[in-house]
Amino acid sequence: MRFLVASFVILALIAGASLWALKNPDRYRQQMTRTIESTTGYHVTIAGDINWQYWPPIALSANNVSLATDIDSAPFAVIPLITFDLDLLALIKAPGTLDINMISIVDGVMTLVVDEKDDDNWTLKDTNIQAQDITSESTEDGSTIISKLSIRNLTIEYIDHHAATHIEANIDQLNIDNLRANVPFDISTNLIFRDLSNQIVLTTALDGQVIFNDSIDRVSLTNLTLNGSVTYRDTLLEGLAIQLSGSWQADESTIDLTSLAVKLADAS
Repeated sequence: MRFLVASFVILALIAGASLWALKNPDRYRQQMTRTIESTTGYHVTIAGDINWQYWPPIALSANNVSLATDIDSAPFAVIPLITFDLDLLALIKAPGTLDINMISIVDGVMTLVVDEKDDDNWTLKDTNIQAQDITSESTEDGSTIISKLSIRNLTIEYIDHHAATHIEANIDQLNIDNLRANVPFDISTNLIFRDLSNQIVLTTALDGQVIFNDSIDRVSLTNLTLNGSVTYRDTLLEGLAIQLSGSWQADESTIDLTSLAVKLADAS
C-alpha cells in the first residue's frame, strides 16, 4: 500500500512539474530568439505565436521568424515555421532552460541581394551579436544544446545587380546530424539550382560527411557524393555523378581536393 501511495505521489509530482514547465509557451520567446541569434549572429524577430507541440516529440514552434543583419535593416530571410524538438526530462529538471535536440525549418525564403554598388544585404553589421558554436552541451547561461538540423522546402534567391546575375536554389530537404563545430557531421540533401541568367538548371542529391574547423575557417569534406542532372534551355544534357574528398579554406577562397571522381552519362 505504501508503495502504491509513494508511486502515486511521484507520478503526481512529475505530472505537476510537466504541466508547470509546459505552461505559457510565450515565456520561451526571448530564449528562442537568443538561441537563433547566438548560433547565426543575425538579428532575429519572432513576429508570430509560440506554441507547444505535445507529441511526438515535445516541441516548441515559432511562427513568422525573420533574420536581418541588424535591427534597422529589412530581413533577408523569412521562415513561416521553426520547430524546436526538446528534451522533456531536461525541461522538467530545469524549467526555463531549452535542451534542444533538433531544429526544423519549413518553407523558408532567403533573398540575397547585391546592389549596383556591390553592397549586399546579408553581411553582418551589428557586432554586438556574435555567433557562437553550436555544441552538444548546455551553455553557462542555460541557452541550448542542438544536435540536429532539418530543413524542408527552403528557397534561396541570389540577385546580383552589379554582376547581372540571378540564381535560385530550392532545398527540398536537408538533414544534418551531430551539428557541432570541429566534429564530423553527416549531411544529406536534395536541391534544385537554377541559374536564371543563363537558363541552366542543376538537380542534385548530395550525401556525405562534413567537418567545420572554426579555429582556421576550414570546411573538410569526406566522401561527398553528388548525383544529378543538368538542363540547359529546357534541354536535358547530362546525368552527373561526382564523388570527392577535400577541404575549403574560407578566408583564402581556396579548395584543396584529395580525391575527385566525375562521371557523365548521356541523358538521351
